[in-house]
Amino acid sequence: MQRDHISFEKAKQYVKQTERRREAYYNYYTPYEWGNPQFYDLCVNTSHANLDFLADHIASYIRQDLAET
Repeated sequence: MQRDHISFEKAKQYVKQTERRREAYYNYYTPYEWGNPQFYDLCVNTSHANLDFLADHIASYIRQDLAET
């Protein structure tokens, strides 16, 4: 907002438009569906969690996943 000197509403609209473009690109160029958790290795709901706790668990997941490959 500061860099482009735009209002909050314009910034929100810009982010939504960018996300729609990303989704269209992803859906066109991959065999997967944007946002479908079936196609992700790890999904994390951060709405009610301690971020430090989650960071430790995600790091542990990554270490374990790398050790198995």
